[in-house]
Amino acid sequence: MKWFDNWFQKKCRESWENAQKDLENISKESYPVPSVPRGGRLAGHDNTLSAPGINFTMYRANGGFIVEHAEYDSITDRRTVGLHIIPSGKDLGESLGSILTYEMLKK
Repeated sequence: MKWFDNWFQKKCRESWENAQKDLENISKESYPVPSVPRGGRLAGHDNTLSAPGINFTMYRANGGFIVEHAEYDSITDRRTVGLHIIPSGKDLGESLGSILTYEMLKK
């Protein structure tokens, strides 16, 4: 059984050394991450993933849907809420897309 112990120790050591070499290669090949996202940063707006976004809530109503959107603006320290009505005869996906586009263009 001694041969198995020696073989296992050799394989573990080789694996460890290969992992260390891979880590060294990765650290040499890594590129710095830019702090400003592509397209620049809008004045007064935080474009990071931790920035507060727009929250949409959809309620079922008689004859369609009601879409409520809420957004927090940290500059003015205000929360704005708006409502949109989608009649039952309209395409829901297309209406939600136009609401989202409209709200993003308002910014």
